[in-house]
Amino acid sequence: MPWKHPIGEDHPFPEVYRLAQKNGFEQLEIVNLYEGGLIRLYTRTPHVVFKLKGDPGSALDRQRFDYATKITLTPSTADQMLRDIIAHLTELDVGS
Repeated sequence: MPWKHPIGEDHPFPEVYRLAQKNGFEQLEIVNLYEGGLIRLYTRTPHVVFKLKGDPGSALDRQRFDYATKITLTPSTADQMLRDIIAHLTELDVGS
């Protein structure tokens, strides 16, 4: 199946995840399926899943993340995307 979105290491989420771990932001987790064809970042508390704009939907989104808050991120640098994730999580935490 030819992919029409970035996959594997061409997808920005593996780099965002590595940067988060390097900076001690261990709350962020990654799902990487189909040899990088489906990648999501998520947190358990608060229960939030991050999808890259342009990535296809998947049954995983409905099965594993059905009750999670879903946020679509615009592709950017890993630094900026991590800042965006932290800002979204802070906003959700303040709103609780």
